[in-house]
Amino acid sequence: MNKNELIDLLSYDKVESNVFMPNEIFNDLSSDLTNSSHIAFSYSYYYLISYLYRYCKYIDKHYDPSTIKQILSYSSTNKTLDYLIKKNGVLDQLKYTNTIKDYPLQWSLEDGIVDFIMYSETLKEANKITMAKNQKVKKPLKCFFRAGEQCEEGEYDGTFYDISNTHLIPFEVFLECFSNSQLGCEEFYLYGFLKHLNDKFPEGVQLSINSISEQSGIKLTLTKKTLNYLKKFRMISLYPSEFSIGSPKETWKANKYIINNYNNFSIDPIEYRKSKVTKYA
Repeated sequence: MNKNELIDLLSYDKVESNVFMPNEIFNDLSSDLTNSSHIAFSYSYYYLISYLYRYCKYIDKHYDPSTIKQILSYSSTNKTLDYLIKKNGVLDQLKYTNTIKDYPLQWSLEDGIVDFIMYSETLKEANKITMAKNQKVKKPLKCFFRAGEQCEEGEYDGTFYDISNTHLIPFEVFLECFSNSQLGCEEFYLYGFLKHLNDKFPEGVQLSINSISEQSGIKLTLTKKTLNYLKKFRMISLYPSEFSIGSPKETWKANKYIINNYNNFSIDPIEYRKSKVTKYA
């Protein structure tokens, strides 16, 4: 899909941009899944349903699994992803999602706390809305709670209510990533991974490609390929270290990565700086 199609389909509004993701999602997904692409898809999927729920996008549109797959640059008929997102699938089992028939119609903020008016609470008015009444949606559970006892006590500690230990990905990043035919879930996932590290190290995070692969759960060859695309479209900036052939291993330094604001992304691929290799004297 091109950007205008995505904007229309997702009812994008620039004042409804902020989506906070839980930092533990990287460890949770990479600990449970071994398929790199499925890790990246699961992250992107959870981000998208968090956006749809937070900003009440179910009022005018029906986002079934086929539509969501298309948004995330997959074929609508792809069945290999179903085990991740179906009822009682992987994301349900990990307590990231829950399959429900209710959905938010309107949101409001009171004293900085978000509140929702649900379909089930206003059935009389909701019946006027042109939407399948029996549709099922995925509730992003980590947006409401991240520790079971808080949920049981009715005290929400999820990312809609407490943004500690989260990383913010503006929805414009999602639009740029999924309207570019050369980018997709893997790039969006590694951008988010580096973003959560850059929040801790604002001047840049120094990591070897091997470390990025190990910590993110993305296979090494795919990590290299994905980082190249992130650099080509200026989604991240690379500050390469110098490497001398034959130098002692203890002198080697990892490259430094800094994520870029979506305003600095490039529409077309660009040349980027590479590590300088010299001969050790």
